[in-house]
Amino acid sequence: MTRFLVVDDSMLARQIIGDLLQRSFSGDVVHATDGLDAVRCLEELGPFDLILSDLQMPRLDGLGLLSVVRERFPRNPFVIFTAFGNEEIAVQAIQAGAASYIPKQLVRSRLADVVRTVLTAATRRQVRDRLSRHIVAHELEFCLTNDRKLLSAVVAELQEIGQASGMFEDHQLTRIGVSLEESLLNAMIHGNLEISSELREREDDAYEQLILDRQQLSPYQDRRIYLTARFTPAEVRFVITDEGPGFNIKSVPDPCDPQNFLKPSGRGLLLIRSFMDEAFHNATGNSITLVKRGKLDQTGTLASPELNSHNRPEPRATAS
Repeated sequence: MTRFLVVDDSMLARQIIGDLLQRSFSGDVVHATDGLDAVRCLEELGPFDLILSDLQMPRLDGLGLLSVVRERFPRNPFVIFTAFGNEEIAVQAIQAGAASYIPKQLVRSRLADVVRTVLTAATRRQVRDRLSRHIVAHELEFCLTNDRKLLSAVVAELQEIGQASGMFEDHQLTRIGVSLEESLLNAMIHGNLEISSELREREDDAYEQLILDRQQLSPYQDRRIYLTARFTPAEVRFVITDEGPGFNIKSVPDPCDPQNFLKPSGRGLLLIRSFMDEAFHNATGNSITLVKRGKLDQTGTLASPELNSHNRPEPRATAS
């Protein structure tokens, strides 16, 4: 049975909306008088298939409730009711994460269609989340030009895949994104474009200008970055390879040494090593492998035991 949480300080509005939901969806409707009451319902009676909330309420209004839902109950879709005079607040709610809105004066004619649309979208997401737990391996390969915006787009895509697969928790997303971004920029700037970090120490814009120049100059502009991403229940493994001449990894100052903390050389490597479970280069220095392991439950086994095969071969890291 579909479960709804209707939040409104007007008893009449709650009754009208509840009757419409039960008539259209034969759903179970829980009522809350304001945002704080809704939080209590979520804690004690949740989760719900859909939250429908007014914007203007005492104690905790609709925007405040939406903020709590996004932080603490993110899998509960949220729809707002709008009225004349609070259009600006309604736009803020949509931008803050509400799935849709229903004008209060059109609630009788629009409620069923809006709710049906949101429930369909939410169900598809839940099915995808469930299916993702049964994927044995998901592998992607990219051939990238030396374009910073393109590299950032790839990082965002990998973050989304990792989150959808359950491998990346929300609090890890930024740190994993930083690791990937630093690795890709190293491959582009220091690998393909052969620009030294020491140039950053100059006070002029020589570092950035040389990047722009070499992005348009052969042979630098013709080099590519190759990225392989393999997602399994046990781990996520990224292999990033550039077409530059490589470098001697031993020549880089130890980024973990406090004396080298403020030096531009090795800063990215410090972040990469701190945020990933493993990070290592090939012998040539033009390929780095990053490993983030899966979450373990209290027994020390993988959270998805049906996919925890100890007999599968480890994915092979590519290197040129």
